[in-house]
Amino acid sequence: MWGRALVCLSVLPWPLASAAPWVQREGFAYARASIAAETLDQEPGWRSDAFLEYGVTDRWTATAKLETVTHPQVPQEDRFGGRVTLRGSVFENDVLSVTGEVGFIQGAAIGGRNGCDTPGMEWRGGAAASYKILARNAYVFGELVRRDHEACLRDRVELGAGLELTQAVSASAQIWIEDGEPAAPSEKAQAELIWRRGDADYSLGYRKELGDAFEEESLFLAYALRF
Repeated sequence: MWGRALVCLSVLPWPLASAAPWVQREGFAYARASIAAETLDQEPGWRSDAFLEYGVTDRWTATAKLETVTHPQVPQEDRFGGRVTLRGSVFENDVLSVTGEVGFIQGAAIGGRNGCDTPGMEWRGGAAASYKILARNAYVFGELVRRDHEACLRDRVELGAGLELTQAVSASAQIWIEDGEPAAPSEKAQAELIWRRGDADYSLGYRKELGDAFEEESLFLAYALRF
């Protein structure tokens, strides 16, 4: 399956990657909103999310995310979720960043099709490296995630990497591999094109479930702002 061997690319300079193992500098913020037309087991629906992270200090970054999923023809599959976390820098130099993160989660949408409705805790640990390829910015990262709800436990691996195509246009992709109880395992891959204009990014992307437990795919638009 191609998702298991996916090579991830992205054009965002590494300190600006959303929800990845970097911290914002004190007083700086990154915000992103997206909307996706998606299908779940061939039923059409919509997914929307809003994400914000803010550099409390140079070593600590606060994050928040809200996410909703609606399926007009299958309302029992509608989901809502939220998350607030604090991410801390464990080690950082000009190339490598290592972080840890902990926070509270609520609602199934934040965990996708396999999410749990009950409250819970999320722990993350990750590492990222930034570098140049033919004078273009590039990065790779990986994170291990545990989500411990009152009713279920989920473990997740997130992988990504990146490369600038031009000064204005970038391409990105990620893969998520998740398992736990009581819901089924999940393997998702995502590819994204990003156009940078000043402090804003405009994105067009595609996401697909690669596992056998259910069918899900999305086409999404996103807008991000650094300030």
